[in-house]
Amino acid sequence: MEGQPILLSDSPPSDQQERLALVVVVLLVLAYFAAAPFWSIHLAPLNSFIPVVDTILFLTDTTTAALLFAQFAVGRSRALLALASGYLFTGLLIVPHGLTFPGAFTPTGLLGANLQSTVYLYIIWHLGLPSAAIAYALLRNTDIEQPVSSGSAGVPIIKSIAIVGFTVCALVWLVTGGENWLPTVMIDAMHSNTSWHYTAPFLIALSTASIVLVWHRRRSVLDLWLSVVLCAWLIETVLLSTTAYRFSLVWYAGRSYGLLSGVFVLLVLLSQTTTVHAKLARSVLDLRRHKAALEQSEARLQEALTAGAVVAFEWNPHTNVSRRSANAPQILGFEPQEVITASSFLAQIHPHDRDIFKAHIRELRPDRPSFAVTFRFMRTDGRVVWLEETATADFDATGQLLRLKGLDRDVSVRRRVEEHQRVLMAELDHRVKNVLTRVVVIVTQARGTSHSIGEFIATVSARIQSLVDAHALLTRRRWLGVGLRELVSHQLAPYRVADNTTIGGPDVTLTAQATEAVAMTMHELVTNAAKYGALSSHGGHVAVNWELGLDCNQSGALRIEWRETGGPAVATPAQSGFGTSLISELIPHELGGAVNLEFEAVGVHCTIDIPEDQIVPLELARQATIDVDEG
Repeated sequence: MEGQPILLSDSPPSDQQERLALVVVVLLVLAYFAAAPFWSIHLAPLNSFIPVVDTILFLTDTTTAALLFAQFAVGRSRALLALASGYLFTGLLIVPHGLTFPGAFTPTGLLGANLQSTVYLYIIWHLGLPSAAIAYALLRNTDIEQPVSSGSAGVPIIKSIAIVGFTVCALVWLVTGGENWLPTVMIDAMHSNTSWHYTAPFLIALSTASIVLVWHRRRSVLDLWLSVVLCAWLIETVLLSTTAYRFSLVWYAGRSYGLLSGVFVLLVLLSQTTTVHAKLARSVLDLRRHKAALEQSEARLQEALTAGAVVAFEWNPHTNVSRRSANAPQILGFEPQEVITASSFLAQIHPHDRDIFKAHIRELRPDRPSFAVTFRFMRTDGRVVWLEETATADFDATGQLLRLKGLDRDVSVRRRVEEHQRVLMAELDHRVKNVLTRVVVIVTQARGTSHSIGEFIATVSARIQSLVDAHALLTRRRWLGVGLRELVSHQLAPYRVADNTTIGGPDVTLTAQATEAVAMTMHELVTNAAKYGALSSHGGHVAVNWELGLDCNQSGALRIEWRETGGPAVATPAQSGFGTSLISELIPHELGGAVNLEFEAVGVHCTIDIPEDQIVPLELARQATIDVDEG
């Protein structure tokens, strides 16, 4: 119904309605001329005719007045108020007209009526509606510029009803008690004198003027059918002006026209009211469906915003009022019933980020209405989250900021992932550089100690493979450290037969850096033992044992002891090779530890001291093992 007029006084008539009104007027005129040959026929008095007709007219006119008052309450039109008052006037005046009609209830009528009372009430009655129609037509244009104030519509309606009621009572008192000074119109209860023939033209002229004025200013359905009513009203007056006898055929025809005139507008109003009610009912149903769909859409939007950890907001800088989506307390950590103002939001921004945030607000202007900024937000529960705000500002014609609307997204997880990636990249860079450095050292030393290409390739391959094996162990443990027992067993595994090796010591987990250094050192010890020492002959034995915090330079450090027995006799080499140098120097250089390598006659003896900071604490080592196993 949006954009469509709902008042009868505002609805333009359709072509069909105009054709129907024209047909009704033509039929009324034809009926008038059809009754002309029978104007002089007198019929028997029918005393019940007037009470029945007046009762119908009372009901139709007062109902029409009520509907017009209702339309006034909506449109506040002065013209509608005048027309409704006119219908109320005719409806109320019909009551004393019927009660005072001679012969209807008593021979002379009720209410202390005299012979002239009924005819003067009829004259006043037929002055009412044309006068109201003229006022309605004249007030139509003033309603556009000066409608009734927007206060309670009941006040002007009650005033109008009171004025009309008082006027009707005063007129009834005047005509029922003024027989001695009112001009004589009725000779007896059936016949009128010539005075009626002078009064009727005035009523005809008034009705004609009202028709012309309403028709000239018509623009609505109400105007159209009011013109039809006035035509019927005019024909009734013309018919009654042609007879001086109350119960002639013309008199009955005229009163029938009066009955029809009271029905037309009522039927149109009822039809229009029914149509509007049907449209209103459909609109209410559509509104309910749209509301339900909107609520579902809003619920889905809130679910989507919550799932994406996004808060929608709108801020008015002039009122400092901030409106946020329903999930704001959940994302920002406020209480559900707490009002989140712009000031309270700003107060929770991390102090180090607050000035940056405010600078983005200050820099907004019509040619740069948007910004995006990431900042830390301190929730009331103590958590600090990262928010990313994207917003767009609206400006007026003078460039003043009207409102700011946008989204706040919780990007804490993304920030943690980015920070983790940064750390991983830095760690990867560090480890790759270390590996490449060690490879360069291996290649350089192997080149100086190898006597052939084959020996060079074998030496480099073996030592790089030792490094690869250490990396494989670390990768399997997610670079959280490797147990010393696992590391030593892995290095001795290729040469272990029967009982030629012994491993013993408490559970110790080395850091990633210590794992690489110890793995390469163990590889050199194992390689030397396999070539020249205890692992090169039957009956040889290698024992690797370790202890924590015994005879070490640093409290709580690890000491690893390598001892060979049962192998070939050992002599101190005349020249230190790459393997010997790696054993003696790698751990002191890489870890800050200490190595003591002795070539005893019964076999090589080596002690390795590992600093405490290269040992993973026991609880962390156990948790890391659990995490790896669960992963």
